[in-house]
Amino acid sequence: MNYTIINEHSILVEVDYQPAAQDRPVMPKFGMRMRLPANYTAITYYGRGPWENYPDRKRSAFLGKYQMPLSAYETDYLHPQDNGNRCDIRWFEISSAPAAVGFPAARTLRIEGCQPLCIRAWDYGEEDLEGVHHPSDIQHGRFVNLNIDANIHGVGGTDTWGKRTLPQYTIDGNQPHHYSFILSFQ
Repeated sequence: MNYTIINEHSILVEVDYQPAAQDRPVMPKFGMRMRLPANYTAITYYGRGPWENYPDRKRSAFLGKYQMPLSAYETDYLHPQDNGNRCDIRWFEISSAPAAVGFPAARTLRIEGCQPLCIRAWDYGEEDLEGVHHPSDIQHGRFVNLNIDANIHGVGGTDTWGKRTLPQYTIDGNQPHHYSFILSFQ
């Protein structure tokens, strides 16, 4: 990973993956995550939407500019699982709540992909999904978990939900991967 400071508000993030062996399994995703304070709850982005979509489930999600609260970006399932991904994102902004007396001014984190990105945002972490059986079991609101990915594994199920993901929607761990984006605070 390389971080290049562009100016006092912006950083270029470049990520390269070069496999050290040729026996790597498929990857669930290629990207990174970061955590933001819990008051970052306003989302605006240009990409596929407005509902969640994945590389093999995006035909009905059209490119456009979308705006919604974090709670609408997430997707609750009967059994908690990965959710809320958006594909082909060109830029993504997440803003903190307006300032209240005694608190810092509202801020916006902007992510600009040097190529289309997949982005997920939740008010809980991946680890919070382990061992829970109902959406009400998840502990919400401690932070915002933001995944910034070059790609994410498709969901599969071409004719039933038991079918495996087609090869073109998987991420080969034996191939090199690269992506980059610019993070800026406004």
